Amino acid sequence: YGVVVHENEVIMFAEFIDGGTLAEVIAKYAEDRALYGDTDDIVKGIDIHNSLFLYQQILTVLNYFLQSDVQVLHEDIKADNVMIRAETSELVLVDFGLARHLPANGKVPGGESPSGAQTHWSPEKAASEGHSFPSDWWAATCVLLECITTKPPWLTRYNHLKMLHFVIKMYSPPIEDVPANLDVVVRDLIKDAWTIDPNVRPPPLQQAKHPAFAKYGVPYMIEDDPDGAAAMRQNDSGSVASSAGAENIHSSGSSTITSQQSLTSDPAPQVPTTRRKKSDVANAELQ
Repeated sequence: YGVVVHENEVIMFAEFIDGGTLAEVIAKYAEDRALYGDTDDIVKGIDIHNSLFLYQQILTVLNYFLQSDVQVLHEDIKADNVMIRAETSELVLVDFGLARHLPANGKVPGGESPSGAQTHWSPEKAASEGHSFPSDWWAATCVLLECITTKPPWLTRYNHLKMLHFVIKMYSPPIEDVPANLDVVVRDLIKDAWTIDPNVRPPPLQQAKHPAFAKYGVPYMIEDDPDGAAAMRQNDSGSVASSAGAENIHSSGSSTITSQQSLTSDPAPQVPTTRRKKSDVANAELQ
């Protein structure tokens, strides 16, 4: 909302989002499952319905980024950079400190050191081959996996490695990190999103129509207007400056992009940010 310079400090004013990060919500789910003895062999974190509901919202944001007057590559999509407004399931994507504007059909030049969370790098990003919007789509699916299992890909099998470049380049996609007994339609959704070739990786508009969402009662959220303006809004706490190339957006670290889909207008259950009752855990329906 503004910036104040006080002596040697620059103070930025941003919107307060009181629901906490998605990473914190996932941790609370896992804590409650352990506390109440919910020993689901598949779902360790958020139940599948709510995980898909949140993933659909992220796809809505990513579809917005593709619009001709936006063209933003976030570069660091992860659960720590997704916030949930309290008492709703309204998702807010934050932290645009690594974000870039890309020209039409542009990409980050090859040879650059990749940025963002290593576990969420796509293979082309890890290989520094040059990457574009499909790398964000890959990262969003890593967030979906973390919602369900509480861990992003690679971490369980390679947590001793400080640099995952080679592993991600050589052994993607990390299907071994997807529970083998996960519903086949959800596994198929994840496998599609982790298509190795970024040129054929399904874009958000296509991925959001995957049968997994319909099976779990998650509505299609992407508006049918060409600019995506009806589904999204950009908060005034920061701005994305125009650029002719793949330029870092250093001035907009406090920006937020919000999906206006919330559970006040949708039949899906709310994603809580507080401790749940034992019955809620047992039924995997989160009040």
